[in-house]
Amino acid sequence: MMRRVLLLAGIVGSAAAYPQERATDSTKLFDFEKAQLTEDTLSKLDGVFQFDNGDVKLNGRGAGAECKVYPGDSAWPSDAAWAKFGEAVGSDALIKTVPLASPCYSGPLYDAAKCEALTADWTNSFLHMEDPTSMMSPVYQGLTCQVTDDPTQTCTLGALPYYAVNISTVAQVQLAINFARNNNIRLVVKNTGHDFSGKSGGAGSLSIWTHNLKDIEHIPSYSAPGTDYTGPAFKAGSGAQAFEMYEAASKKGLVVVGGEGKTVGVMGGYMQGGGHSPLSSLYGTGADQVLSMEVTTADGKFVTADFTQNTDLFWALRGGGGSTFGVVTSLIIKAYPDMQFTASNFSFAVGGNVTLENFWTGVRNYLDYFPSFSAQGIYAYWFILTGEAGPTFKMMPFWAPGKTVDETNALLAPWFAQLAALNIHVTPETTNYDNFLTGWEAAFPLEVVEKTHVCSGSRLWPKENWDKKESLDATFNAIKTSSESGLIIIAFIIDPSAQATAPDNAVNSAWRNTYSHMIQSVSWPLGASAEFQLETRKNFTFGAMQRWRDVSPGAGSYLAESDILEPDFQQSFYGKAYDRLLKIKKQLDPKDVFFAQTAVGSEFWEVVTADGLPSGNALLQKQWTSTKWTKVSSNGTPPSPPPNSPTTGTTSMPPSSSPSSSTPESSTTNRCAFTSPPPPQPAKQAQIHAPLSTDDPNLDISAWDGVAGMPPQEVPDAPSQLPKWKQDYYREVILVDEKRFLVSAALEHIFRVGPGTVRGERKVVIQEGKALVEVGEEVWRVWREYEKRGEKE
Repeated sequence: MMRRVLLLAGIVGSAAAYPQERATDSTKLFDFEKAQLTEDTLSKLDGVFQFDNGDVKLNGRGAGAECKVYPGDSAWPSDAAWAKFGEAVGSDALIKTVPLASPCYSGPLYDAAKCEALTADWTNSFLHMEDPTSMMSPVYQGLTCQVTDDPTQTCTLGALPYYAVNISTVAQVQLAINFARNNNIRLVVKNTGHDFSGKSGGAGSLSIWTHNLKDIEHIPSYSAPGTDYTGPAFKAGSGAQAFEMYEAASKKGLVVVGGEGKTVGVMGGYMQGGGHSPLSSLYGTGADQVLSMEVTTADGKFVTADFTQNTDLFWALRGGGGSTFGVVTSLIIKAYPDMQFTASNFSFAVGGNVTLENFWTGVRNYLDYFPSFSAQGIYAYWFILTGEAGPTFKMMPFWAPGKTVDETNALLAPWFAQLAALNIHVTPETTNYDNFLTGWEAAFPLEVVEKTHVCSGSRLWPKENWDKKESLDATFNAIKTSSESGLIIIAFIIDPSAQATAPDNAVNSAWRNTYSHMIQSVSWPLGASAEFQLETRKNFTFGAMQRWRDVSPGAGSYLAESDILEPDFQQSFYGKAYDRLLKIKKQLDPKDVFFAQTAVGSEFWEVVTADGLPSGNALLQKQWTSTKWTKVSSNGTPPSPPPNSPTTGTTSMPPSSSPSSSTPESSTTNRCAFTSPPPPQPAKQAQIHAPLSTDDPNLDISAWDGVAGMPPQEVPDAPSQLPKWKQDYYREVILVDEKRFLVSAALEHIFRVGPGTVRGERKVVIQEGKALVEVGEEVWRVWREYEKRGEKE
C-alpha cells in the first residue's frame, strides 16, 4: 500500500496535518480521508487549486466555455502548470498516460516478450483493473491501441485520459477536482473501468483513479442515523472490489450485496449505478444497501452524505450513476448473515432428438417460472448462444440462496419435466455450498473483457408482461427474433423487490418492477469500416432494441450494461427519478465539472468523433444551448479540427503542451477554436422559423445555419406585449404550420436539431415586418392579411 502522504507546495505532510471539516464525523473516516485540504493549506497554493466559492475566475476559462480545454489549445495548462499540479498531489501520484499495449508498437517502449504476455492475458479483467487508465470496453476508447502482432501500426491515446491521479488521500481528490474545474479540463473517474459505455475515459481528460482506496472495516453493530437500521455493516473504500468485499464479509460470517463479476469495483460506480447482485432477489439492489457515503463534490468540498445530511446528494448517489455528482471515497453498507447456497449448471441445444421447434418451446416454458423463481430469491444467470447447428441454452448458474440440493431440484423439476416431454434431456450439475464465498467463487466465471467488435443493449422486462399469455408470448417472440438474427442473449432472473422493501433512492424505477434483466449483443467483422459499424449499430439500436422496447413500453434498461445510443436514455436508464436527478445535478455541479456519456446532464454536451462512431475519443463540447448559435462554414461543414500529431508506426506519448501538438487524434467541430466568429458566409437558405422576432440583436441570418426546435407541448403563447394581430399570426399561422420547429423569444425551450432535418414550406423569419430570409409571395400575402387586421384594431 502506498504511503498516505501529500506533497503540497514542497511540504510533505501526514494525514494529521489536514484536519477534516467539522461537518464530517471523524470517527467514521479512514485515515486517508482525514488528509483533506484546508483553507490554510490552500492559501499557500495558486488559484487553480482553490475551492469553488463562486469567485474563482481564471483567464476567461469557466462554465461559459463552449468546450472543455483540449491538448493543443492555448488554454491547455503548460508543462510548468502540470508539474506544479504534480508537486501538489505528490510526485508519484500524477501519472502521464502510457497505453497498456504500448510494448506491441515500434518505438522506445517496444518489447516483443511483454507484448506476447499482454496478448495472452488481454481479455483478463485483472490485467486492466491494475492500469490507471485502461478501459475494459475498448470500443469506447476508439480502438487506438490494442495488442497487435504488427508493430508498424499506430498506437495513440484515443479516449484514454491524458493524465491520471493515483488517489491515496481525499486531499488529492480535492486538488484534482479543483485543478480540472478551474482550468476547464474534462474530468473522469476510474475505479476498475468495467462500465459498458466507457465512462472512465475521455480524450484530453484528467482521471481520478480510486482503485487503491481499499480499506475495509467491519462494524458489528451500526445504527444508521435517520433510519431504523441497526445491524452489521461494513465501511469500505470506493476501490474495494467484489472479491475483496466477499472475502472480508465471509471472515465475519456475513454476506454483502455485490456484483457477480469478480473484479467489479462494487464500492464505486456499481453502487452508484444501482448494481444487481446474486443476492438482489433477497435484499434488493446494491444502492439499496448504502447507509452513508463520504464524497468530494464539484466545488472541491469533502462532505458526508447520509439520511440526515446532504440528503439530496445522498439520494442521487444511490442509483443516479457514477462520475456525475461527486467522487465517493468510502461507503457504509449493510451486511447480512451468511447462509448455504446451491448452484446448478446445465444446458441444452438443437441437435439429435432436439428439434428447433422443441428448443424454443422449452425456452418459452422457462419464462413461465420467472415469477415463482423470483419469489424464492432465485438469481439465474443464463445465455442463448447462436451456432451453425442452431441455438444453445446455457444456465451458468441457477443460484438458489438458502436452498439445499433437494430444494433446488424441486424448484426445477416442473420445467425439467416439460423439457423431457419435448425430448430435451438435461443433466444438471448441482452443488451445495455452506457459504456464499465458496459458492460464488466456484459458480460464476471470470468475465471476459476487451471485446473489440461488440456492442450491447439491455431491457428490464416489466412484470406486467407476465400478467397475460399474450404479452408474455410477445416478450418471448422478441427474444427469439433477436436470437434468430444472430444476436447473443445474456440474461438474469432477478427481482430486487421480491423480498426487500425499496428505500427512497434514485435507482431506476424499472428495477422495482421486473423479473428479468436481459442483455442482447451484436457483433461485426474484425476490421469492418466505420460506416459498416455505424450501420450495424443503428440497426441494432433502432431494430433489435426497438423490438424489445415495443413490447415493454415504459420500462427501462440497466444504465451500466446498456446501449450508448439508447434513444431517450433519460427515461430508459433513470426512469421517474430523472427530473429530480437533473435538478440536483444543476444545483451541485452547475459548471458540469463531472461528465460521462449517458450520465445525468450529459445531453447538454456532445462528443463528435472523426469517424462518427460513439466513443470518448473526441473533444467534449456543449450541445446547442438556448443562447448560442452553431457556426458552420459556407458549405455546411464543421470547422477544421486541431492538428494531429501521431506518426504511423510509432507509439505516441503525451507531447509537450505547445499548441502545435495534440496526441488525442479526434477530428471534431471545435467551437472553442474560434476567438471571434469567422466572416459571414452566403446564406444556405436553411429553414429558419420564428414566430415574429428574435432576442439576439447580433443575429445575422446570412451568416448562420440556425436550426432549432421546440417540443409541441412546450410552445408558449405569443408575448403579450405584441399587438393582437401579431399574436394571432403567431398562433394561427406559425404554430399551426411549424410548431415543431421554431426560434422564438422563449429561448429556454429551444433545443438543437441537425441542419437539414427541418421540414416545412415556410422558410421565414419576420422581425417587425421585415423578412430576414427571402420568402415567396404567398407567405407575404398571409402576413399582409394579418397586418390589415392590425390596422382595424
